[in-house]
Amino acid sequence: MLKEPPERLFGKVLTSIEKERKKRKIRQMVLSFLLLAGSLVFLGVEVENSDICYFVSVAGFDLDSLLAIAETLPVLGIVIFLASFGLWTKFSNGY
Repeated sequence: MLKEPPERLFGKVLTSIEKERKKRKIRQMVLSFLLLAGSLVFLGVEVENSDICYFVSVAGFDLDSLLAIAETLPVLGIVIFLASFGLWTKFSNGY
């Protein structure tokens, strides 16, 4: 003979599932924020090492100066920062 489960079992299972979802959401949000902070530091180092500040300070507004600035842009740092910012906004949405 099969025994019937306790009446509150279904509610406890749903509560437990909801707690785990909240924990996962918080972990994702914290991890994405740490990734965002790390990528911002990386971007700062890349900008400092790329001499872009020098080119901007001495550049005129002709095509050669703009190309020199574009060549020194830290593209990898910008891409990593934008990707981590996108993850952070995705995971922090709703909090």
